[in-house]
Amino acid sequence: MRLKPFLLIGSILIIIIFFGLNLFVLIDASRLAHLSAPPTLKPLREMESLTLHTDDGVELSAWHLSHPSSKASILLLHGWGKNKEQMLRYANFLYAHNYSILVMDFRGFGESSGKTTLGDKEAKDVAAAVSFLRSKGEKHIGVLGISMGAAAAIRYSAIAPASDHGINALVVDSVYTSLYDTIIHRYQSSHGLLIYPYATLLVFWGGVLNDFNGFALQPVKDIEQVHTPLLIIHGGVDPKVSVEEAQDVYRHANKPKELWIVPNAEHANIYDLNKEAYEQKVLEFFDATLA
Repeated sequence: MRLKPFLLIGSILIIIIFFGLNLFVLIDASRLAHLSAPPTLKPLREMESLTLHTDDGVELSAWHLSHPSSKASILLLHGWGKNKEQMLRYANFLYAHNYSILVMDFRGFGESSGKTTLGDKEAKDVAAAVSFLRSKGEKHIGVLGISMGAAAAIRYSAIAPASDHGINALVVDSVYTSLYDTIIHRYQSSHGLLIYPYATLLVFWGGVLNDFNGFALQPVKDIEQVHTPLLIIHGGVDPKVSVEEAQDVYRHANKPKELWIVPNAEHANIYDLNKEAYEQKVLEFFDATLA
């Protein structure tokens, strides 16, 4: 009987340690993404390195390449745990089809300062990038965002003042409905019924520690305020963000909109598995909406 209090205390400590480790990995993923290096793909080696400044004092590392016969500029936004270097494969085919390119490290990733908020304050990062492109005289801006990058682009588009002139075309790849939903989906198989209090604690404390409301991070609601041509791309067997989440975002989106489900693809690997089809779909969308 005397062992029961110790067993209870030990169990609580194990839960706290386990929760803390998951929170650290989720929020402090910047340690996993300090991999940026100068572009090596031709002609991306000519990219200009620059620093963007957000309105809350974060410095963002970015690369910019203006096309001499540019049709428009495309802003490329990486996902969680990644950095701008991972977006160069998209930059390569877009530049080859006469689009200027801007890629950046989100706050807390790559060579940028700050801490990640998983898509919330990253909207400010998108705002800084759009402001830079407008300052260069760009009138037509498209965005291709992956997972967290998609959520940040949607959030920016939903809250940006009209004076920003915003984004003119939006491609979102592997977007989730909400931060809470995606945590449940990712960990349900390993946590069972405990996933619900676990997800609640993770979203709550993640927000507290990084000064944002994790429960308010809901692309499925933000998308209702977006009136930009939209292409949603999603993997049919995505183990992290369900197809139903992509379909839900699509249902809440305003027209014009398109949903492309790729049956054999998982999370954020659609381009790797379907390169030609992906390039064709994205180029046709941008050509039609940014003309």
